[in-house]
Amino acid sequence: MKNIHGGDIYQYNNILDFSANINPLGAPESVNRSIADAIGQIGHYPEMYNDSLRKAIGEKYHIDSSQIICGNGAADVIYRYVYAVRPKKILVTAPCFAEYEGAWRSLWASYDVPETAVYSLDHQDFCIKEDILTLIGREMPEVVFLCNPNNPTGVLIPVQILASIAECCKDNKIR
Repeated sequence: MKNIHGGDIYQYNNILDFSANINPLGAPESVNRSIADAIGQIGHYPEMYNDSLRKAIGEKYHIDSSQIICGNGAADVIYRYVYAVRPKKILVTAPCFAEYEGAWRSLWASYDVPETAVYSLDHQDFCIKEDILTLIGREMPEVVFLCNPNNPTGVLIPVQILASIAECCKDNKIR
């Protein structure tokens, strides 16, 4: 499988790349200090299930820690989720972060499964509109992947439409 995560910036001169969350100013000093302060712990094997981190996040945001998934970046979490859930049919928007469909395709590369349902944004000012509900109802995917704000467009899903999508997915037991 071709790896397409992030931008291919090294073939260009003088370019600022925001495709992979690269900060053109470098790491903040607070991050550098935290790394330096923790360097003595580098020999410790990390917790397998991130229990302490999930507990701390849950306490800070008043969320049940069993509902929190930690990983090594968004792509890692997306692949872990797809491999855990194993959905045979998904709905993705286009354009969008390539890892959603890439994870699904890597899971089912050797099997005969239905194609993904694709909701095209390019003819709609790159905005998700109410008609996505019709597509969800017609295609009945097991998982709907939404990126909010969208990557790469930066467009936000209107709150009312997002609420309608959540309700539609809940009613149809779509993840």
